[in-house]
Amino acid sequence: MECRHRVRTSAMSEGQRQNRKNKLVAAIAVGKPIAVWARENKVSRRTAYRWAKDPKVKAAVDARRRKALDHSVGVLTGRLTRAANAIADLGEAAESESVRLSANKAVFSTMISASKFALLEKRMTEIEEILNARTGSPGFAG
Repeated sequence: MECRHRVRTSAMSEGQRQNRKNKLVAAIAVGKPIAVWARENKVSRRTAYRWAKDPKVKAAVDARRRKALDHSVGVLTGRLTRAANAIADLGEAAESESVRLSANKAVFSTMISASKFALLEKRMTEIEEILNARTGSPGFAG
């Protein structure tokens, strides 16, 4: 059901339009449905979907999500050593043999995953360096 109180986007100033696009970027980045955002912001669904397809809007959404992910990884990294120590302590000191076994399996499994990731990251960096050397462009750098 369309809202009758839409703002005509052609009547918006460029500053107003950009402000609304920025709000749309924020909404999309956190998973808000475009149609819901359009209704709440009195922008036609058609306009909101057209804006959402704009490569600059898509890039801004991606950048906002990467920033949130980087922050989350930072928070988790800060707690990683404490969690690893707690699991290692359980692996050594738990009274229950099944708890010790589970803790040691967790350490083993986590180390395998981490080393696979580190190897993959190293290989990707090498590939990026080769591509950068061939193209003369740092466009692939991480």
